[in-house]
Amino acid sequence: MIAVERLKHSCAWSGYWCYEPGNRRTGEMRVRQITSKFILIAIWGIVPLAAAGAAEYHVDTTAPRMVKFTSKAPLENFDGTTSRIDGYAVTPFDTLRAGTGYDSSKFYFEVDLNALDTGIGLRNRHMRENYLETDRFPFSQFAGRISEAGRAADSAFHLTIAGDMTIHGVQKPKSATIQAAKEGSRYHVRGQFPVALPDYKIKVPRLMFLKISDTVQVQLDFYLLPAAAAKD
Repeated sequence: MIAVERLKHSCAWSGYWCYEPGNRRTGEMRVRQITSKFILIAIWGIVPLAAAGAAEYHVDTTAPRMVKFTSKAPLENFDGTTSRIDGYAVTPFDTLRAGTGYDSSKFYFEVDLNALDTGIGLRNRHMRENYLETDRFPFSQFAGRISEAGRAADSAFHLTIAGDMTIHGVQKPKSATIQAAKEGSRYHVRGQFPVALPDYKIKVPRLMFLKISDTVQVQLDFYLLPAAAAKD
């Protein structure tokens, strides 16, 4: 059963579709039609977007996807990467104008933290067990809207997105600047932003104090595909 709070964050506004986490082996989220008993919850606080000209896009799980964090500390620099990002965006790409925000837009992305790979098995285990505690908090989420848009080219945008990021069970306000460039029917999304680990109550063991930085840089690179063309 999906928790009400998760359902409110993850249900797309154009049609009653909902994302729920898939199994940890694949890291993919399953998409299912909401049954009638959930429709009132899904509608709660949600305004249909058809009039606003917004379209729904899903992360293209058949295309390359990457989430990478980079830690730079005095004694050691390292990266952790995963391809296990999934989610959706509802946004009026065709009518975006520079210098404006879009209350009608919505996005929800989720990353499987169990799939992060730093290149060293022992370090992966320490990161999962001691830092991220992925047995309790297997996913991170970022949900919100477009707060400002600017055109980089005819079919490319600089977007400021703002919302709530949840890591390690802690939710914090977060904003980031990303780029979305149209490539055929898809949008190629890229961005980078800092994440301060103490903000999310991630404690680095004293022994590792000089081996991992308090603030890591997170890099995103994936494609959004129109929902009608996406494979469930």
